[in-house]
Amino acid sequence: MVKGELHLWSANLDLLPNQIESLWTLLNQEEKSKVMRLRIPLKRVRALVAKATLRKLLAQYLSIAPETVTITYQPTGKPILPESELHFNLSHSGGLAVFTFSQGHEVGIDIEKKRHIPNVLEIAKKHFTPEETEALKIYATKRPNLLEEAFLSLWTRKEAWLKAIGTGLQRPLDTFCVSGPETPPNLFSINGDPEEANKWWMSSYEPNSEYVGTVVLKGKPCKVNSYHY
Repeated sequence: MVKGELHLWSANLDLLPNQIESLWTLLNQEEKSKVMRLRIPLKRVRALVAKATLRKLLAQYLSIAPETVTITYQPTGKPILPESELHFNLSHSGGLAVFTFSQGHEVGIDIEKKRHIPNVLEIAKKHFTPEETEALKIYATKRPNLLEEAFLSLWTRKEAWLKAIGTGLQRPLDTFCVSGPETPPNLFSINGDPEEANKWWMSSYEPNSEYVGTVVLKGKPCKVNSYHY
């Protein structure tokens, strides 16, 4: 991978039973324990497939065996490769996982399966910035049938950036502002500072018609490639 490139991968998580059993051998003991703590069988299987697929993809980039990939975690919980310039991130929703990789640039990705969400404007008012909430209210008057999809789109813009910086939802969602649903994805300000926000690139990523998603990179990619595993 050339420095500055951004690679996006999608992968189905609902595999046949005979495709799943061998994946356990790719995970380390900590990863296995995390998967086994999930109580719902379907979520457990999907988590296993997502973690194993990540290891397979990382192994391709590092030219090593999947089970030998060393993944550590920052204090905030973000997975990283120690002593490597390869940055990565993953997200999964429903039966689909997505992964992003970049050499030398911090990255984040988030997807959400389109679904019914009650009281989205109330949720936005509680967690989003006033500007984001107002943009959703205006959108609701124009395209009320697409309000939930618009909300999910904004949510992925915000969470993708939080995952890129490594804090996840530990950082309040109203401490930074993203563009509204009628405009392309963009990070407007961080703690009210637009110059800091300009250091980040943001783009929609929708692997299929059932999902909305966003990918974020610090800097600007020279090339974006998409693949399906």
